[in-house]
Amino acid sequence: MGFRFAFAVYASTTAGEQVIGRFSTQHAITSGQVWTTALVLMAFGEVLARVAITQWRRWKLTTGHPTSTSTARTTIHRTSKHVQGARS
Repeated sequence: MGFRFAFAVYASTTAGEQVIGRFSTQHAITSGQVWTTALVLMAFGEVLARVAITQWRRWKLTTGHPTSTSTARTTIHRTSKHVQGARS
């Protein structure tokens, strides 16, 4: 979603219009339908990437692979116990 928004903002600027116009001319893109199709494919790719990352993270959590967050919490917990023991 972020890339599509950034593209839309860039395309609405003067510099963006010029670059996109040059790209369209160089690649013989003569129809607005081609850009619509490209943006739909970009959205589809973003959804697939988001699902893949979510499934990978779920797999890591369910198979017991430590994540950086859980590792950091364990380290902090061990360190705080060590510090408390030294104060006693």
